[in-house]
Amino acid sequence: MGVSVFIERTGKRLRVEIPRGYTVKSLLGKLKINPVSVLVSINNEICTENEVIKDDDSVEIFSVVSGG
Repeated sequence: MGVSVFIERTGKRLRVEIPRGYTVKSLLGKLKINPVSVLVSINNEICTENEVIKDDDSVEIFSVVSGG
């Protein structure tokens, strides 16, 4: 099963093969991205790390910046 992944920090769009039932948290682990430092959307809707990704979904990963 394949999904399109856009990583805002690097500006890269990837095609990632994942098994059925893969969650956002699993995908972030595979990509070596800290889940605390990003927001993730699937098909233009913000989601949680427990969201299951479906075949041909479009996943976007945005960096969260904080400071003071």
